[in-house]
Amino acid sequence: MITRKRLEAMAPEQVKELLEETLEREQDAVNALDAAVRAYFPAVDEQKRKVEARKADLKKKQDGITAEIERMKPALIKATVAGDNDALAEIQRTMTELEAQRAAVGTQIEMLSGPLPSCDDAYNAIQTAHREEETIREQVIADMNLIHEFCQDKAQPWVELAEKASSMPRPVSDFHIKRVSEHYWQSRKQ
Repeated sequence: MITRKRLEAMAPEQVKELLEETLEREQDAVNALDAAVRAYFPAVDEQKRKVEARKADLKKKQDGITAEIERMKPALIKATVAGDNDALAEIQRTMTELEAQRAAVGTQIEMLSGPLPSCDDAYNAIQTAHREEETIREQVIADMNLIHEFCQDKAQPWVELAEKASSMPRPVSDFHIKRVSEHYWQSRKQ
């Protein structure tokens, strides 16, 4: 925070550097906010890309499970015709496991197919950067006003001197001098 006392102790070059640092602090905050805002939609797109990639992997897995169940059909028919209860029990156990896997994969696909949740991290980064920028902006405005007031106060005596140096007292008009002169010479003739 800039104080009047601190400014009083500074040379003009130092005040200029302080002003530049103050403006740079605000620009840095603006740049951070801008970067956070520009990062939001790429984060949303990246989230969507990852979800779509996961859904594609799950779909392949689901298709593989379905194919594996279909490949069990000949064994199921053979065990049924043969009346092999042990083989039928094993096929049933395997199918139950595969159906459970397929259902779990299907549930994941369904869950990932709905609307995506918001990108909280990216949005929170924007909100944090925005709050920081507003705080810095308020301080920068206060600092800039103080610097401006200080410079105005320092410059005012010079402005007044410059005004005095550029204005001369008004001369007596030639009309009045001529009139006085005419009167004087007229009165001498009498």
